[in-house]
Amino acid sequence: MKIDRIDFDFYEKNSENFFGFNVFVSRKYLETFGGIKNIKIYSISSENGIEAFFPVNEKKLFFSKIFLTPQFTQFFNIILKNNPEHEKKKFFRFREILSTYSIFLKKNFAYFSLPLHYDFYDIRIFKWNGINVVPCYSYMVDEFKENDSISLDGLKLITDSQKLYQDYLISYKGKSHIDKKDFIYIIDSLREKKLLKIFSNSKASVAVLFDNRSKVAYLYVITGKDTIELLNQIYKGGYFKGYKVDLVGANTERIAKYKSKIDPSLKLYFKLEKKYVNF
Repeated sequence: MKIDRIDFDFYEKNSENFFGFNVFVSRKYLETFGGIKNIKIYSISSENGIEAFFPVNEKKLFFSKIFLTPQFTQFFNIILKNNPEHEKKKFFRFREILSTYSIFLKKNFAYFSLPLHYDFYDIRIFKWNGINVVPCYSYMVDEFKENDSISLDGLKLITDSQKLYQDYLISYKGKSHIDKKDFIYIIDSLREKKLLKIFSNSKASVAVLFDNRSKVAYLYVITGKDTIELLNQIYKGGYFKGYKVDLVGANTERIAKYKSKIDPSLKLYFKLEKKYVNF
């Protein structure tokens, strides 16, 4: 199999019906980060044509290269041309493609930690190729329960990314993992692309990323002390209509305890990791 770097036009034209496709690997999303990160797109092809695409966020560190998932990005996975129905065809085809991908990652990067989409529940091929695979969890809400006590008073659909950043700093006690300029650029770019909306009330603010293809709304940035009330207001206001809501993260006890109050379903996904590098 052959790996080539491709441009966004070719990627957009050929990728959207691929297995594993989601908003985080869409052109609109990746181009937003292309303005502040070194985002590249690669294809894997065989004699039958394109078999897969995958994004890379490359950074040089001393005498090596590392592969970082962009900030706030839930998934950063490879996508494949199709998902054969029969296990025999699926096994041999996926083995060849994912082995090619695994070898590329191991050969080119001293470090990576890449979250796979939920669709990738079979991670054997990565393990067979010597990649560390880590189970991770998130919570998904199919539908919020009707709550007559929830009022829409105070719910606002806002465009103030500056305020969102200030709320973000407060939530993380002033320790931001992202530069203010980059934060505002990302939020405003995604909002202008009509992928993201910011909701606020007197207690909390959340930025929600909408995957219009798979009908999943991701809690992209979460701030404040009572986000559950705000989420119920957003639902009651009809903004989540037709969408499942990914609460994005249930990997620590404190966060899982809080988010479980909404009575969500637990979702398993995996990260591919290579971490034996000295910083």
